[in-house]
Amino acid sequence: MGRFRRLLVWPLLVLLLVGPSAFAACDPNDDGGPSELVITVGDAGTDVDVGWTGELHNLRMPAASVIHACLEDCDDEDNSDCDATTDRALAADRALGPPQPVPTNLLGFSGLCLVTRLGERVSGAADVDTGDLDVAVSLRSSAYLSRSTFGLCPTCSGDRVGAAGVCDDTAVRRGQACTVEALVDSGGQRYAVSRDCLPGGSNALLGGAMQFDVALTTGTSMLPAPRPCGGSQTGEDACATGGQCNVNCSATPSGRGGINQTCCSSPVGRPCFPTRAGSPITRTGTPAPPRPPWPGRAYPKRGTGTVVATSCASSTGNRAMDPAVGLPGPVAVILPIEHEWLRSPTTTTPATTLPPTTLPPGCRTDGECVDQDPCTADTCQSGQCSHVAPPAELEHARCLLAALPASCGAEVLGRKLERLLEREAGRAEGAVVRLASAATPKKARKLRSVADRSLGVIVRRAAKLVKRGKLSAECAQRINAAIETARRMYGD
Repeated sequence: MGRFRRLLVWPLLVLLLVGPSAFAACDPNDDGGPSELVITVGDAGTDVDVGWTGELHNLRMPAASVIHACLEDCDDEDNSDCDATTDRALAADRALGPPQPVPTNLLGFSGLCLVTRLGERVSGAADVDTGDLDVAVSLRSSAYLSRSTFGLCPTCSGDRVGAAGVCDDTAVRRGQACTVEALVDSGGQRYAVSRDCLPGGSNALLGGAMQFDVALTTGTSMLPAPRPCGGSQTGEDACATGGQCNVNCSATPSGRGGINQTCCSSPVGRPCFPTRAGSPITRTGTPAPPRPPWPGRAYPKRGTGTVVATSCASSTGNRAMDPAVGLPGPVAVILPIEHEWLRSPTTTTPATTLPPTTLPPGCRTDGECVDQDPCTADTCQSGQCSHVAPPAELEHARCLLAALPASCGAEVLGRKLERLLEREAGRAEGAVVRLASAATPKKARKLRSVADRSLGVIVRRAAKLVKRGKLSAECAQRINAAIETARRMYGD
């Protein structure tokens, strides 16, 4: 098995990490105001808290992650309140920032590597006069868990931000060219991370999904107490019996790059949400007007501020992850930012001397295009992601069968089922490999029968284990889907 295993996919629906390569140029604002908003996440002071146990609290967001939104319905004289949208500018399922290493003992692992991908929606309002922001967007963050205390995330061999290098052996694009996007200190190590070097591959399979909407604001965001996420939330905190979530631990370094807020009195130092005692979860942002000031036609305008969000996350569907993280449960986000307001020339404002804002469409690197199929070649071509299966269907089938033992991600399958998957999938894979050079139609039919029998054994065993409650229906469905796809490819 590879060093990384995808255990969790959580679409952190916050307006985060939309890299420049994910954006196409915005249309001019018909009212003559700014046409584009670019928000860059700062390199210090970020904080993300997920779930009620504290296991995924005090996470940081990667520096240099960028937010883009197109602006409309505002001008340079009377109306500073712009509508922020994506329209056609954003492309879904893209890596939006470099991977983020997080030390944690979650489920007995040594740490995890977070990769955030773009969802499909951005909507809200942005005031070019005051710097007030209220915007919602959808993202999905994947967590790859590692048993090694070293190398939680793949790295790029460059020695500084902007330096060229090659991805290490744990990356999907191992040995291929990369550019360092950020230097991240985590767990006593420094990581040169890049969207070109994402974790994954055939052993990094989907283990669960968590969905929630978050609206980032420079105002105040709050979740009420108790149990802010309703009856489906199974706990409030992981404080010990007799302990309370009432200690202000904001002055204590978290060790994960994020910021401590409130901790348990016992065990000392465990981060928590204070809802059991009736206190709401509250995060407060800070707006700041950009300069040069509005009204005025001088662009770009730039400013700083802090955006925050609170929300509820659903279950991941992963029976090991949910109780460990505390899901369903609350989510809270703090992001110091820099904001830049741009304007494309329009026919209604000919006096402007600024050139059009032109950003490359679609993707920038192959690493941003990695999808969930371990057998496709994921590349960036002319700014668009391309996902190309192996040229021969037999090769695609062989690849799917090779990945079959890891189909259920981190779900505990039991040693007997693991051995059966490895044995029977290996036999089927071997038959498919020999099928490519079968000398006669009779030999080809015999090899297909060998593969069918082995795969049939897996399907029947999985069905029995589901009935006995020893295998999840979701895992069985994934196994069956991979087998059916492989059968179509090596069939007549």
